[in-house]
Amino acid sequence: MDINVKFRKPVPYEETLYAYGKIIKNTKRFFTGVGFILDKEGNILAEGTSNYIKLPLERIASDNIHEDVNTIYPDDVKEIDINCENIKW
Repeated sequence: MDINVKFRKPVPYEETLYAYGKIIKNTKRFFTGVGFILDKEGNILAEGTSNYIKLPLERIASDNIHEDVNTIYPDDVKEIDINCENIKW
């Protein structure tokens, strides 16, 4: 449906960066996700929020989908546990 990105600081090239994202709202028709790009010290360089309409996989992709297109397949993973202690909220 939409995406909103805020760039807080310049994002450097050729440095280790970290990404963190999670779903913050999940309803029958859509879900909302947030994500952050962080530097090694935990400073937020960019943040984004996006709303997605839920559609059956067969409505958004076919068997001959191009390899560069990302497709999400349902699984039981709810959250990936990462250390967020260094994030400077």
